[in-house]
Amino acid sequence: MFKSLEQMSSGSDLLVKKHVDIIMAISEKPELSEFSDFYSEEEIAKDIEEIAKIKKDYADKIQNEAPEKRQIIENELLKAKAVEVIFTEGVRSQGWFENPLYSFEAEESSEYDDIINKIDVNLGINSKKEENEQHTVALAIDASTNPNLQNLQKKVIGEIQKVLEGRAKNKYARIGREGLVLPVIIGINGHNTDSLISLFSSIISIESKPQIKITSEEKEVLERKKMLAKKHPSQIIFLKEIKSQLKMYARLLRDKNSHTNKEYKKEIEALLIGIDEILDFKKQKEDSDNEQKSLEDDDIYNLIKYITSEITETGKIPEISF
Repeated sequence: MFKSLEQMSSGSDLLVKKHVDIIMAISEKPELSEFSDFYSEEEIAKDIEEIAKIKKDYADKIQNEAPEKRQIIENELLKAKAVEVIFTEGVRSQGWFENPLYSFEAEESSEYDDIINKIDVNLGINSKKEENEQHTVALAIDASTNPNLQNLQKKVIGEIQKVLEGRAKNKYARIGREGLVLPVIIGINGHNTDSLISLFSSIISIESKPQIKITSEEKEVLERKKMLAKKHPSQIIFLKEIKSQLKMYARLLRDKNSHTNKEYKKEIEALLIGIDEILDFKKQKEDSDNEQKSLEDDDIYNLIKYITSEITETGKIPEISF
């Protein structure tokens, strides 16, 4: 059912580097120094030193891999980073998840939260029905071309443990720094990843030009590409992946009644209602046949669905070795 690492790294699936370079040029990760109102200089310096050491250790480890495997790992990482930026930009300025009932804000995570807390994007969901009602979800983006069951299972279980043990948090974030954070994993692979990266690269290439130098033909292309991006099936995939994990959390927290868990249950219930309303709104506008084909073809979506459905059904967390 699922492609091997070698299959996924061959032919057209290899990332075209120029697309990633264009996308990464608009990346806006917050600097730790921006949070000096909340943390001391000493604490920030200590955190910077910690992530520098982790990055060096990782780079040393990768260098010991065979060149072919190192290239596969680097390609997967580049794709994941590009999709993080695309997701943030899609929500923030391209009208992703646009609907009459909820508004969204998104930001890339800080390097600290990326490395330490395994959070890549922070997503704020605001109800238009109730003033000042905000639901914050911390998203851990997985856009790997290696849909490995064990790796994804470990990630999902790791996020569950964070919630159950009260360790789910953002430190250097504008969205979700205070209050509850619900970690979820989202991912796309294969054609869905490549088409999304290519599409956004084209949009950014035109938008980055001075307005006066954009030709009328380019403006038409830009509007067409933006419309395609707005209808890209990845949005439905992301929403359904989030929904499946929220249902899983609801099942696991059902009989847990601490104050924090009650708050989580309230938050999850509101988010599930919101996501269903957004999916219904999008269904009225999307090509349902194309959406279904994209869902069936996306291995990461199918794996997340498989993992979370099993936990939701049994109410038990599988025992696996980390």
